[in-house]
Amino acid sequence: MEINAFHIYWKKEQSKRNFKPYFTLTTLLSALEWKKNEKGNLTFYMDPSTYEFFYDRNLLSAWDRVDKKTLEEEIDPNHFDTNTFFTIGKFIALKKEKLPCAMVDIDLIAWENIDDIIKNKKSAFTHYEKTTPESVSYPKKEDILKRKDYEFKRNWDFTSNALNTSFMYFNDKETRDYYVEEAMDYMKDNFTNRKKISSNPEVLFVEQRLLAMCYKDLEIEEEVTPIVDIEWDSYKGEFTKGNRIWKFFELDNNDLITHTWIAKEQIDKNKLYEDYMTIRLIEKIKEFDNDYYEVLESIEEIKPYIQLLEKYQSTKNLIKKGIVTDDLYGNKILKKKR
Repeated sequence: MEINAFHIYWKKEQSKRNFKPYFTLTTLLSALEWKKNEKGNLTFYMDPSTYEFFYDRNLLSAWDRVDKKTLEEEIDPNHFDTNTFFTIGKFIALKKEKLPCAMVDIDLIAWENIDDIIKNKKSAFTHYEKTTPESVSYPKKEDILKRKDYEFKRNWDFTSNALNTSFMYFNDKETRDYYVEEAMDYMKDNFTNRKKISSNPEVLFVEQRLLAMCYKDLEIEEEVTPIVDIEWDSYKGEFTKGNRIWKFFELDNNDLITHTWIAKEQIDKNKLYEDYMTIRLIEKIKEFDNDYYEVLESIEEIKPYIQLLEKYQSTKNLIKKGIVTDDLYGNKILKKKR
């Protein structure tokens, strides 16, 4: 199956980008693995500053197409609160892409072909997320901010499961268009002025609750599917339903996908794990394509990690020496604030 897939990174602020090495490498490996496993084009929608960052490091050849103009031209900050709805570019790119299309977050790596999972489906997403009891991520309807003249549809059930949309697939124009139109309508002129929090309920409504509601409105709930059969409970901060354990952020989880997702907050606090992950990503890219390894050798902020890898030969040896750790949470169960 040929899928028109895309990555996206867009910010209104045009300051110089300074991505951490593990972030850059995750994005690169996401592109390389997707192109290895799937047929079709992979586009990277980005702002000019992000383009400059990847161009300067000679990494743009990992994508079939790079677009630094569309989002700049079509996102109007006079009508859209780009500080709150920083992912608005997803919806513009979704509408632009030819079906079947897929949005793949740049912190998500798909290790295998997904054709058998999404075959004959109108739409797909990453996994289910439980919305009850209410949490910071999924509060009651009255606590989701909106413009004064906007009304949620009466039939929308805010106790229903949300859908993690780090991966979104559409093979039905009516479904794609309905979701995008409803999302843009909610976001337009919705300047929430909400204080910055890690789990923005407005973003999670428009991305993850709304898609489930659109499926229900169109009566296609039996024609959509998660690609990971598991449920996240945002109130408890853990996976509470499913027949398997998914170590979602680990690069060697022997599962369909890796998604660094909310683990990024902890990765940024744990330097030994961040170093481990950076070097493990380098190892995987080297196994994948030695030409890209040579490109990485020329990137200033990545050089020190390559030097460590070459000195100690593997992340396993680095772990044995205590230079890095592969234990992100210190043997603790992942928990999130309620």
